[in-house]
Amino acid sequence: MKKDIILCGVGGQGILSIATIIGEAATEAGINLKQAEVHGMSQRGGDVQSNLRLSTETIYSDLIAQGKTDVVISMEPMEALLSSSAQTTSAGTSTALPALSLPVAEKLTLELGV
Repeated sequence: MKKDIILCGVGGQGILSIATIIGEAATEAGINLKQAEVHGMSQRGGDVQSNLRLSTETIYSDLIAQGKTDVVISMEPMEALLSSSAQTTSAGTSTALPALSLPVAEKLTLELGV
């Protein structure tokens, strides 16, 4: 089993807490874990991203290779668009968003082709 997950959002949405919870659950289940975080301006509502790599095999790097993301979990629709349109995802990548209906995000998704 191998899953490469991107968690993204903005400061204050709990992205790093979610990453910690997933990481602790994986560790308790005996699954190997590597994690990398970006949280520069998170205190001011800036973007926050965490890369989680889970595997039953040895993991050598904490960074997800280009086009190899399996799942994007986003608490902020615009950050999901950025993560999905970046070169980290592929056609088979699943994206999970909070239950919000945002016509602007849907229109942007169509225009960007993601």
